[in-house]
Amino acid sequence: MSIGWDPIHSYWAIYAADKTHKLYKSVNEGEYWDSILDPYIINPTCVITDENNAQIVYIGKNDATPVWWSQDGGQTWEERSGEYPNNITNTNPLCFAMDPNDASIVYLGCAVGACAVFKTDDGGETWDEKPLPASPVNPMVNEIAITTTDPTCIFAGCSGKDTDDGIWLSTNGGINWNQQMSDDDVYSVE
Repeated sequence: MSIGWDPIHSYWAIYAADKTHKLYKSVNEGEYWDSILDPYIINPTCVITDENNAQIVYIGKNDATPVWWSQDGGQTWEERSGEYPNNITNTNPLCFAMDPNDASIVYLGCAVGACAVFKTDDGGETWDEKPLPASPVNPMVNEIAITTTDPTCIFAGCSGKDTDDGIWLSTNGGINWNQQMSDDDVYSVE
């Protein structure tokens, strides 16, 4: 789930991804939910919106095109997985995190693969791999959290591999993951 203020309609919008069905949206604090009916936006595994502009929404789904975005609150959608060589190569997204100070900077965490973390700093036009120091396959990245006081400080909650799961810390925007803070399966980080 993700929540953001819609400056056009002056309400809070909540988005919920249902990986077995559709993307849902509530504009009345969760009292009623509408499904977003778009043939491309089915079975989303994760969602994030800009907390200051809920017109901007990203979804991830297990697909050859793993990331899509909307700039109009879910009315229309575009592919946003980048183009080779700066594209998302893992087709199993699990979570997003958006820089609290710059909505064009978004991190994507994915299931087990050669790379499980990707970052865009241009709103999804290009994505760079930010692999954890695991070899040869990264663990599942279930959750990513960015600190509000220093957006280059990022935590990744991981599971799936005995030696590489836990919480990983990057203090330079994902360039290096320099500290494993736990070695248990982690599914949520706040």
